[in-house]
Formats: sequence, C-alpha cells, structure tokens
Amino acid sequence: MCFWIFPFVRQYRTELFWYFLVKGLIDPFVVIFNSFSPYIPISTTMNLLLLLSLNYRERSKKVVFAFIISCIALLYISGVSQYSLYYIRFILIHSVIIYLFFKRTIIFSAANRNMNLFHIFLLLEEMSTTLKAIFVLSNIANALAFFYITVIFEFICALFFTFYKEDDERLHIKLRHD
Repeated sequence: MCFWIFPFVRQYRTELFWYFLVKGLIDPFVVIFNSFSPYIPISTTMNLLLLLSLNYRERSKKVVFAFIISCIALLYISGVSQYSLYYIRFILIHSVIIYLFFKRTIIFSAANRNMNLFHIFLLLEEMSTTLKAIFVLSNIANALAFFYITVIFEFICALFFTFYKEDDERLHIKLRHD
C-alpha cells in the first residue's frame, strides 16, 4: 500500500510528478475515507484524479469540457452503483491511461529513435493493474494468485520509479542504427 509514496518524491519536477503523487495517495485516501463512510466514491474520484493528472496541461477547451462531463457522469454512477460497476469504471479509466502512455511512448520513440524503458514500465504497470481488475471482475479461479503476483510486480515498478526518472539516458534503447 505504501510503496507508491517514494516514486513521487523522486519524480518531483518532472512531467509525471502529479501522476505519481496521486498514485501514491490513492491507497491511503481510500483506506481513510472508507473507514469513515464506504458510500463516498473516493476510489473512483482518486482514479479520475490520476487520469486528470496526465492531462493537466491540456489547453483544448473541448477536451477539458468532455473530461469534466465524463467525470461527473462516472461520479454519479458511483453513488448508485453495484460492486461490479466499480471495476468496470476502474478498467475504463485505466484503459484511457494506458492509451495516453502508449501514445507518449510512440511519440517519444518516433521523435528520438529510442525506446525508453521508463515508458515500458509505465505501460506494464498500468496493464497489470487493469488486468488485475479484469481478473477480479470475471471471477477467474486463479484471480487471487494473479492478484499477489501483480502486487509484487507493482512493488518492483515502484522501486524502479523511485530510482529512475523519465529523462535518464541509461534507460534509452536505440531503435535504429544509422
């Protein structure tokens, strides 16, 4: 639960600082708020903040407006939903985050002719988190084992993000030799 606290300290003054800050605060906030009232949709709210942290520099009014409308709709659904709808919202939010990280990876790779391992770890961590929710939602027999494997992988990712920043040259793999 607490291993995402350290990466946001390391990522201070980077483009992904807000993402790592929200990621580090999700679990403590969910535990604290759920102990007061389990009816507050804090988990969905925090995951929406995680998504918003990736778009906080977006200047297009249409994108911001669409994001606000979708957040309001998801929060409304959160207040009147069943347990399984939480996982559906979670999967949708993190699928958008995966898309944004994939886009970031492609743009970086095309511009620099390098693959950045930092981006790969971002993608893998988000995909494992999303797969964990899919496994729990679908009641697969080995979902609990996969859950523990995913937690271990998230711990490894948190350690990686604690020691490396996105701009670290040691993480670049040349794609094309000229």
